[in-house]
Order: sequence, then structure tokens, then C-alpha cells
Amino acid sequence: FPLTNGHNVSDCKTCHKTNNYPATSTDCFSCHQTDFTNSTAPPHVGSGFSTNCIDCHAPTPINWNISGYHNSFPLTLGHNIVDCKACHKTSNYPSTSAACYSCHVTDYDNVISPNHKTNNFSTNCTECHTTAPGWNATNYLMHDAAFFPINSGKHQGEWNLCSDCHTTAGNYKLFTCITCHEHNSATRAANDHKGVSGYSYTATSCFTCHPKGKK
Repeated sequence: FPLTNGHNVSDCKTCHKTNNYPATSTDCFSCHQTDFTNSTAPPHVGSGFSTNCIDCHAPTPINWNISGYHNSFPLTLGHNIVDCKACHKTSNYPSTSAACYSCHVTDYDNVISPNHKTNNFSTNCTECHTTAPGWNATNYLMHDAAFFPINSGKHQGEWNLCSDCHTTAGNYKLFTCITCHEHNSATRAANDHKGVSGYSYTATSCFTCHPKGKK
């Protein structure tokens, strides 16, 4: 049991309460039960926390470092917070949902560019966003498999905003190809598609024949 960091003590009786030194337990809780019981931020007893202190804490001497906790939900990038109550709204910490939407429902409801509620966007935030600060929409990888490849193939790196293609605010079911492909004039497009029955130079026509953006 190394007497280092927070255990760097010089008085043996700090831990060995009786003269039977070998009988002293090396279990953290045997020494820190009072700390566990009296803790209020967060309340360990009321939250049903483990009494195996090393599940959450490192033996550093200051602030009982919680950096070792949350292995199942890394507190990194946009989740790099030190105030437990920012996410744990009740004293029952284990009951807090790990679903993004449970914390970000207000972000989802209030965002207008694009309007998530009006456009019936998924509430599974990771389909569009990473945990990096800024909620970068260029990580919307689901778009490739479910709709049209914008993060791979010829359209990779050719756009910056959703509105580059979805020019009708409030209706992301509408889109245009012509904004970027304006160099293909209507006359040239008609010539390129001679013999195509019922051809019209519109975004929906482009998508009907080129659903993956290929020639």
C-alpha cells in the first residue's frame, strides 16, 4: 500500500487505529466511509454510488480527482465538464440517461438553422453530430446511406452548409442540384440528354437518374 500522493502520511496511527497493524484493511472505504457518507456534491449515499472509491477517484491529494470516472461516457471534447450537476439533475446519479437528446432537447427544439422540429430530424443526435464543440454538421454521415452521398464520392468537400442544396428554409425535403451545376445550361443539358423521354432540367430529374451523384 504505497504511501504516496494523498496517502503520503507520516503518522502511522492516521490509518492504523489499533496496535494490531496487520489487521488494518487496505480497502479505501474502510478509511473513507465518513467522506463517502458526508459527501453532498454529489450525495454518494443518496445516489447509490459504489463504495469502491477507485471506481471514481484517483488517490491524488486535491479534490478527489474524478478523471478516472465515466469510462462508459467520456467527459471529453464538448462534454469536458467538472460540475456533475450539469448533467445529473437529481441525486439519483445512476438513473441519468446517456442519450444525447435527454440533455440536448432544448438545443434540438430551439435550433432554426436548420429547424430540427419542423423538418422532423432524428432525435438521435449522433446521426448528425459528434461530441466536438461547435456541433459540426459536416459529420452528418447518415446522409450518404439514407439519402445522397455528400461526404464521399464527387460531392465530398463540395459544400459547406446544408442550405447549399436545401435552399427552401423550413423544408429539407426540397433540394436543388442546379445551384452548383449551373455551368450546364438548359440548352446544353437538353443536348446532353437527347433521346431521354420526358427529360426536364430540374433538380428532381437529376436525382431520379443520378441518385448517387454519378454520371
